Amino acid sequence: MEDTLEIVIYMDSKMKIAILVPNFSKYSGDARVAELQTKELLRKGNEVAIFALEGDINIEGVKIYKLGMNKGSFYERIYRLLFPLDIVKIIKWVPKLKEYDLIISHLYPMNWLGSISKKIYKTRYVFYNHGTNPPEHFPKLYERIYLKLYLWLNWLTTRNVDDVISVSKFAKKELKEQIGLDSHVKYNTINTDVFNNKGTQSNIRKKYGLNDGPLLLFVGRIAPQKKVDLLIEVFKLIKQRLPRSNLIIIGEHSYDYYSNKIRKMADSSIRFVESISQNELVNYYYAADLYITTSYWESFNLPLAEAQACEKPAVVFDIGPHKEILDDNGKLIEKGDLFSFSNECVKILNKSKLHEELPYIPKKKKICLVCSHGGHLTEILQLSKAFEGHEKFFISYDTVRTRDLDNKYLLQNIGRNPIRFLAIIPGIFHILRKEKPDIILSTGAEIAIPVFIIAKIFRIRTIFIESLCRIKQPSHTGQIVYPFADIFLVQWESLLAKYGKKARFRGSVF
Repeated sequence: MEDTLEIVIYMDSKMKIAILVPNFSKYSGDARVAELQTKELLRKGNEVAIFALEGDINIEGVKIYKLGMNKGSFYERIYRLLFPLDIVKIIKWVPKLKEYDLIISHLYPMNWLGSISKKIYKTRYVFYNHGTNPPEHFPKLYERIYLKLYLWLNWLTTRNVDDVISVSKFAKKELKEQIGLDSHVKYNTINTDVFNNKGTQSNIRKKYGLNDGPLLLFVGRIAPQKKVDLLIEVFKLIKQRLPRSNLIIIGEHSYDYYSNKIRKMADSSIRFVESISQNELVNYYYAADLYITTSYWESFNLPLAEAQACEKPAVVFDIGPHKEILDDNGKLIEKGDLFSFSNECVKILNKSKLHEELPYIPKKKKICLVCSHGGHLTEILQLSKAFEGHEKFFISYDTVRTRDLDNKYLLQNIGRNPIRFLAIIPGIFHILRKEKPDIILSTGAEIAIPVFIIAKIFRIRTIFIESLCRIKQPSHTGQIVYPFADIFLVQWESLLAKYGKKARFRGSVF
């Protein structure tokens, strides 16, 4: 291989370039990569044409040749495997490639056209490696046989390439192991003019009749290696703690038997969406609170990169290239650990929903966290992670556990002693006057009562979160604090009837 990607593909000299891609459709990740590549080559002054079996993407100034193929997932896979037997197409389309200076083939079976053109016309030929699904991820024998044949044919049609480009270090390593072909790495680029944090979400929830609960999103083909069945299992675990959660799954249904299985697993809180444009897709990313995928194999994972470009948090399994492309807003989970996966999702969603409940909190302002010892302290410590970036201080009782807290005021345990209650008031008054917090948040118990009363005097915003252990009956503290709290959250829907209209239910916040 004599040239790197920068020399072969993005050289400044003007060329006529043919890009070969099986499916040039808007729902295909490979097609989106080819589309961006085409636009970049056009911007540099090159003449570009697309050769595809099928597609619905149009680019101004680009000839798009559709070779045609049978419809239906089964027939498509068989046709792609047996493509070299379609002599009519080979004879028709290979001569058209003679006029091009460079051929870039993105996937098999288009490699046949590139390889034959290289042999006959000496046309420069580059293979763009998006990876090949490992056979072991597919349950049916005929699928594993199919993929082994696919790998062999991929090797057969890339032996005479001038250069090979892999979309990740993982894809490079895998290609070397599969067919012994070395390559250069060029990460897929994201169209940041489309995929950014400037989308709109207003129409998404309305379109699908979704409630105001957390919205999770997955984008990708409904295929065995994507493990969408595990995705739904994770979602069910999330719903046990956040019952108002919703999930949107966007992707082509490539395997009928697998798609049927997935649809049977889904309930009314899961919506399926197939083909949509990039301009539509960005609104789904923007509307989502969290992007998730339980895929067991990826060569790059373009939707994950797009979600990150839209500044969405993501939770994924630690597989393939995810370490290469995941940013600080993402979490890696050991493959197959559904419990840890769901726990991480709940943590992120709780943080997101709390910030939605507190729109009036400016960044880098002061938050007062109030709690007694024991379970209430454990809950407040879990919640404190939701306020990273803010200045925080604690008001609590003087115990062994609370002494390890940073920025704390430790008071005498008042319990239900009225004398101690009265005695503690001047101290709390002094603390709030000195610290001037922007908001006070409490999980209980009785220490919240004097704090919330005095907060009213200082006009400090307050939020109270009823204990998770309160399922049917409200706490005494909750009943007393309720009139003083600006926001009052319960963690069980059954408690709403025990309080007034101010009470809100968002599922578990811990």
